[in-house]
Amino acid sequence: MNKLRELSEEFVMFASPSQQINKYRGACWETLCSMFPEEYKHETMRNNHRSTPEIVIAAARLAGPDAAHMVATKDSIGEPVRLVDAANREMEADFVGCQVAKWLAMDIESDKIAVLARVHTMLNSIQMALRARSIPFRLVGKKRSLFQREETQAVLGYLQMAINPMDDSVLETIINFPPCGIGVTTRYALRKDDKLEWDHLFKALAGKSKVRDQAIQRIMNILDLREHFQKVISDEMPVALKVRRILELSDIPSYLNSEGDFQSTKSIGDLVKACEEYKSLNGFVEYLEHEIEKPRSAEGILLSTIHAAKGLEWVRRCGTSRKPA
Repeated sequence: MNKLRELSEEFVMFASPSQQINKYRGACWETLCSMFPEEYKHETMRNNHRSTPEIVIAAARLAGPDAAHMVATKDSIGEPVRLVDAANREMEADFVGCQVAKWLAMDIESDKIAVLARVHTMLNSIQMALRARSIPFRLVGKKRSLFQREETQAVLGYLQMAINPMDDSVLETIINFPPCGIGVTTRYALRKDDKLEWDHLFKALAGKSKVRDQAIQRIMNILDLREHFQKVISDEMPVALKVRRILELSDIPSYLNSEGDFQSTKSIGDLVKACEEYKSLNGFVEYLEHEIEKPRSAEGILLSTIHAAKGLEWVRRCGTSRKPA
């Protein structure tokens, strides 16, 4: 503190006694304040520019000492803060989708609505509930929606191949997922500038010296998978079990677990959970195809983690302009 005073005649610090995240290490608001000179000027920032009055009032009891006198600058939309006890994650997501649809029907602009979750993976079921109601949404930052993730598109590819073993359209998606070293160069060696087809793979096996051994091994693995998938398809078992078995054979879950990719693993789990609603594998595949083909929304309600919805980060991500002071 003394060094800072030496560097500048004026020193301004912003701090919140409600956010002493290092209190367990001994951080103390009173100790910090005692380090300032007696003549220091103390001001409290009271205006809340992000939340409605109902939210501010409800949060004041939980947010800590610096929230006691907080004042909302936004107008009320006439909606009270409610605590909803949902029996499970699916019912919770359905409630959120229903509530958002209600607000939109009240002509509340979509960019005024946001859904915040503790972690990003908790938004997967919310995305499904919103898409079921054709409600557009945006994810904060560079996060991709559940249906735009690479592993989701690979899952669709394997399921399509299980239903139709000669479907050429799946090869570009599945040939290098899980990653096996088949990149741009190897793809070009296999198909040149054409779309990858089964004939390209069969020709590669016939002329093994022209492509890398790694590619040959992968092609053989895919051909083996076709046979295993056909056995799964012919067996009498629920759709969810078929999907799980196909994914196990594809090695997607084991690959994601080995990489420690919790978000992707959770996404796959949510997809498997969703397939329980379908009576046939074809019905679930048609659902995935429809959702993946939907274009990414440029506008819509915002989905974010609570952590990402802080301060100026939230203002920028919402696309709100702010004039310089």
